[in-house]
Amino acid sequence: MMFAHLPASYVTMNATGRLWDRGLDEKERRVVYAVGIAAGIFPDIDGLFMPIHQHRASPLHTPVFWLAFCGLILTAALVVRQRRALLVSLAFVILMGAWLHLLLDAIFVGVRMFVPLSDDYFRFRGSISKRFDNWVVNYLLDPMFLTEVYVFAAAAMVFHTKRSGGFRVAFPALVNTNRKLLMVTGMITLAYMLDWFVVYPLLSST
Repeated sequence: MMFAHLPASYVTMNATGRLWDRGLDEKERRVVYAVGIAAGIFPDIDGLFMPIHQHRASPLHTPVFWLAFCGLILTAALVVRQRRALLVSLAFVILMGAWLHLLLDAIFVGVRMFVPLSDDYFRFRGSISKRFDNWVVNYLLDPMFLTEVYVFAAAAMVFHTKRSGGFRVAFPALVNTNRKLLMVTGMITLAYMLDWFVVYPLLSST
């Protein structure tokens, strides 16, 4: 996954508000909300000190690192009682955002999911196909890119619905206020299906 981490985190934070905003005042809620969204890209900080094609080998791209990091925040919450609710919420959203990032990477690219038990890279499906000589074309026609389209569409739906409905977003409101966007996303999906299962097989057989 290349571009969808931030919008995926945005959707997740809005979908899980009831889990992390308990006991927070308005200022604390805004802080946790911003940190939670940013947490979706936190693991990629390793790209600042490692070559981009190797950055998933860093500890920041392992679930155990973020579990330990958030464990430290929870330990601090035991000491700083007056900020306990804030620190617990921060630990929750950082862990959720970072693990979501790793999960998205694991779908197509692969991460070291089971460190320290294993250094092997885990992914749910194969890497980007090599149907054409141009890598960009391969990426645009790959399921990875369609997945990113879905994530951005979901983020757009949440944003649009929030503008008309408030802080929390319910599924019926998403559907009712985003019918045109759903139709466009459906048409894009149909185009990909035709390419994968009709056009490309026909071209391959000639």
